[in-house]
Amino acid sequence: MNDKQLNGLRVAILATDGFEEAELVEPRKALEAAGAKTTLIAPKNGKIQGMKHDEKSEKVAVDTTFDNANPADFDAVLLPGGALNADALRVVRPAQQFVQEWRRMATDGDHYRLAFDQPGTWSQKYNLIWDKLLDLKLFPPDLASTEIAFYKTRQNAYGLPLDSRALYTKLDWLLWTATLANAQSDFDALFAPAFKFVNQTPDRVPLTDFYDTDTGKHRSFQARSVVGGVYIKILADQATWKKWSGRSPATQAP
Repeated sequence: MNDKQLNGLRVAILATDGFEEAELVEPRKALEAAGAKTTLIAPKNGKIQGMKHDEKSEKVAVDTTFDNANPADFDAVLLPGGALNADALRVVRPAQQFVQEWRRMATDGDHYRLAFDQPGTWSQKYNLIWDKLLDLKLFPPDLASTEIAFYKTRQNAYGLPLDSRALYTKLDWLLWTATLANAQSDFDALFAPAFKFVNQTPDRVPLTDFYDTDTGKHRSFQARSVVGGVYIKILADQATWKKWSGRSPATQAP
C-alpha cells in the first residue's frame, strides 16, 4: 500500500476470543500504516485471546464492545479469520446486526463497496470463504454470488485485482475468492487467468503470491508458505479432502 492512501478511513475490526493472530495483527498494522483508523470491537471489554492455528498466542486489547459501537461510525469492516472467532461471532446478536448494517451501507447496485462512503469502489471479499467452508451462516449466501458475478466483469489478462485501487492481486486470496463460487463454471472463469499467469509470467522466480494482473509481473514476495492457500478448493469438496486427509499418518490407526 502507498503511505497514507487510506487516510481517514474508519475500519471496524470484529473479533472475539479465538481469532487467528495473523489475520488481525498484520492487516491492522497495514491499515494503520496506510492512514486508516482501526477500532477493535468485541462482545466484552478487556483483552481477547489470539490463536496461531490451534495454539494460544498473544492477547489484544479491545477498544469498544458491540453494545457501544455504532455501525454508522465506520467506513469499512474487517472480520479476521479463525474458525473459533467466526463461529463465536455467529451467535452474537450485535455482530449479526453489524453484518446487516454493513450490507445495507456497502451495497452499490451490482456489488459491495470497498468503503461505505466510496461509491464505485470494490474489493475481493476473500475471507467470506470461511463463512462458507465452516457453514457459519453469518453472511447471507446471495452476497457471495452477487460478488462473483461482478468479479467476472473486472478481470484482467492474469486475474482479478485485489480491489479497485490498483491492478495487483494476491494469488492465494484470489483462489479463496474463486472458491466462493457455487458453480464450477464460475470458479473456472476466475481460476483460468491465474493459471495463465503461472504459465506465462515473464519472471523466473519461485512462485509469487503478489503480482500485477495486467502484465503478469512479480511485484514482491516469493516461495512463501501462504501459496498453500491455492489448494483451498479441496476443502470445499468434502469427498476429496476426506480422501486425502485419511492418508495422513496422523489419522492412521496404530
